[in-house]
Amino acid sequence: GSFYDESATISALENFIGRVDYKTQNDIASVAKSFSFADLAHGGSNIQFARSLLLKREEFRHEHEVRILFCDTRKRYLGSDIV
Repeated sequence: GSFYDESATISALENFIGRVDYKTQNDIASVAKSFSFADLAHGGSNIQFARSLLLKREEFRHEHEVRILFCDTRKRYLGSDIV
């Protein structure tokens, strides 16, 4: 099955794909300090939270990582081993 449900009006809140951004430890710390948990948890969008999960230290740049992120906002998979 697929996590993406194009008929759902909240698909943009649940599904993300992005290239990992490799930064120095100091840059990552600065980014983390630039927003609060409330900024991430509220506002009708999970985009800022998803972007925070696309940060990684420069030492891992050789991985050229792309991440697929899924947020089960509708609790469709709660208690399931599928996710």
